[in-house]
Amino acid sequence: MLQYILQKKKKIILVLMALVVAVACGFIGYSQYKGRPERVVRDYITALQQKQYARAYSLLLLTPGRLTSRENFVRQMQFWDYNSELDGESYLSGLKGGELQSLDVTALELPDKAQQAEAYSLANLQQEFSAQQKLKGVRPAWSFYAVEAVLLAEGQERRVRTTLAVQADTSFLGRLLARNYIVDPCISRTVLLEVEDNTKVELGGEELTHYQQTNYNTLIYRVEQLFPGRYAIRLSNPLADAYEGNLRLSAAAQASSRFNLCGRLQLLKKNSESIEAEERSKKAAFAERTAYVKGYDVFLKDRPSTSGQIVAVLQSGEALQVLDKRDCEDKQAAVVTDKLTVEFNGEKLRLEAWQPVKLVGEQEESFLCRLDLESSSGFVTVPKDKLRRLWGSSWYFVRTADGRQGWIFSELVNLK
Repeated sequence: MLQYILQKKKKIILVLMALVVAVACGFIGYSQYKGRPERVVRDYITALQQKQYARAYSLLLLTPGRLTSRENFVRQMQFWDYNSELDGESYLSGLKGGELQSLDVTALELPDKAQQAEAYSLANLQQEFSAQQKLKGVRPAWSFYAVEAVLLAEGQERRVRTTLAVQADTSFLGRLLARNYIVDPCISRTVLLEVEDNTKVELGGEELTHYQQTNYNTLIYRVEQLFPGRYAIRLSNPLADAYEGNLRLSAAAQASSRFNLCGRLQLLKKNSESIEAEERSKKAAFAERTAYVKGYDVFLKDRPSTSGQIVAVLQSGEALQVLDKRDCEDKQAAVVTDKLTVEFNGEKLRLEAWQPVKLVGEQEESFLCRLDLESSSGFVTVPKDKLRRLWGSSWYFVRTADGRQGWIFSELVNLK
């Protein structure tokens, strides 16, 4: 009797195991079918045409952020639902209205990596691709597709064409489930905003921090992965009344993604004498002091942030004259807090404590950071317990013994 019961249990266990295996195989097979690049392209275009924007968003390859959130994507797509006539040249506007009759997806033949690089360089997405690959922990595996949708509206046939890129997740789980992500050059764009020097920019409620100084007393802010639509913009400058308005970004492939906002601010009537008086007052409030460098290979920057350009490399004990003090306003500025070995451009690299980095993205237990060395630049992953944000920290404006001037993090010097 006991032997009969054991045999019965054994059969039940085998049946359950077979059932689990069958379900798993079915799930994997279904995922691979749904995840094929051509299928993902079809699902994406269909979701846009049927206004299933949350579904379309889930298929896009994006770096997490406020401006790249699902809520903002849905909001901007709904803006075009009611304003498609403002952007009639884009394929996005072409999908509005009418019934989808057919959808043709054709793989494009790109025989070598050089042609692939050229293809997505033209879409202004080259840097975003690199950052997104690192953020998602995947290696590049690209394919490109020409899309033609035929719609019927009011008895007339309309053809809409575009080109999309698909990146495959080449991790083990990604290959197993055939995960693929859409990169749409019309939906996710890099935008440049040029403003007067010393001007802060808020776009869609987000303060921008990534900018470059030009030779014309202007700043160029760079915004990556911005959806087409309408954004509230605010410009503020110590010498001007704040400007508030709207910026509209087209989804048309050939539309400009560079905006010159110089002249939007109305400069206040401050003459040169009053400005110089303010500067003298600020300098008088800070007494100059002597300081000495702590640590080796300490970078002197052209602005109070780890994102600044390197002016000089200082060594321990080097004497400095401290001329001014300012807080860091760069939310991406950070340093490594302890010695750490990371993967950098395909090789192992040893980072020392206080190594400056720039925050690019955040994962569950680590940060994705950009590391700029004298000879090369790239991305590294730093555990959260080994990284310190420097936003709001104090920096000193100093002069070296040979006359070079720049900014140094306050905790890397000893004041006399």
